[in-house]
Amino acid sequence: MKSARFGTLLRISTLAMMAAAAATIGGCAGTDRRSEPGSLEVFATMNDVPGNVAVAPDGRVFVSMHPFGNPSNCVREVLSDGSTRVFPSGAWGGKPGADGIGLASVIGIECDARGTLWILDMGTDAIVPRLVAWDLSRDALSREISIQPPASVKGGFPQDLAIDSARPFIYIADMGLTGLGGATLPVIIVVDLRDGSSRRVLENAPALRSEPGAAMVIDGRAVLATGSDGKPFAPSLGINPITIDHRGEWVVFGAMHGRTLWRIRAADLANAKLNDEQLALRLEKFGEKPVSDGITIDRAGNVYTTDVNNNAISVTTPDGRSRVLVRDDARLRWADGLSFGPDGTLYATVNQLHRFAPLNNGKMEAQPPYLVVRVEPLSPGAQGR
Repeated sequence: MKSARFGTLLRISTLAMMAAAAATIGGCAGTDRRSEPGSLEVFATMNDVPGNVAVAPDGRVFVSMHPFGNPSNCVREVLSDGSTRVFPSGAWGGKPGADGIGLASVIGIECDARGTLWILDMGTDAIVPRLVAWDLSRDALSREISIQPPASVKGGFPQDLAIDSARPFIYIADMGLTGLGGATLPVIIVVDLRDGSSRRVLENAPALRSEPGAAMVIDGRAVLATGSDGKPFAPSLGINPITIDHRGEWVVFGAMHGRTLWRIRAADLANAKLNDEQLALRLEKFGEKPVSDGITIDRAGNVYTTDVNNNAISVTTPDGRSRVLVRDDARLRWADGLSFGPDGTLYATVNQLHRFAPLNNGKMEAQPPYLVVRVEPLSPGAQGR
């Protein structure tokens, strides 16, 4: 009897220690990973400005460094104690040299289920946009894919990507900026990983454009840029958030200044035989969303968007209805990129973009710390989303 009782106590103690260990991840005390939906915790604090976030199958966390922060390098790994290191190490971790090796300007990053970190380099006047694939297991360059004209255009803004898990394709959201005040040509760029070719689809289609009345007002202040004439104006930006479900069936997207989520079958986007008119007929309204930046989708089909007007993260359920999942006026001041980790938890970057000069009528009012946070979703997400 004593031996059996001791064995029971030992098992209970072991389970308690395992639970306590699971609640401390990334160097900070966390909530129960399957706790109340919307539970929020700070994973890391940063002095530099994060853009998007990607989480690898082994739990490693990577962030792009937003161009608004004038970073000296474009991607960093967030270590277990919350500190960061330049990634990749060596020449690719810096700015491009004469040989083109290095990263010029990055927002979009995603990690696929095989442990490849895909980095979307927006390029420069001298370097066309490109996808840089980094094999995390070998810590080595796996592939570099240039997005050549006419798929890319001067003044474009390819800033987010969705990796198709069912077919060898990547879909890129290009807001098509020619300066914040210039004409925009929002477009989806389809990249065929079999041969590295790319093409533009649905350029300037109504579903990709901004929507009237979708104003950006944060903390009671309109988000304003400064025009070439020195006068303030309200930007109106098209496609920004883009994601794909874990089965590789539906690509979901919307305009930053928009309140509608759209979807289209990935198989249709990947089909080069379909022209823009045919693709437009295959677009479907998925549901509502707030004025937003980042996006992702969980295994149950719930779509999460950063809700910049409300200092929040919102969720659109499969019935198309949107609601706030979590609001925090201190810790969600412009939540930007979203990514699920291998445990199904949702990660988000928070970077106060509305306080940077380009979106604050020329005034720089953002102050560190900037954050990487974790949120409990309604349902676990697939890694790489």
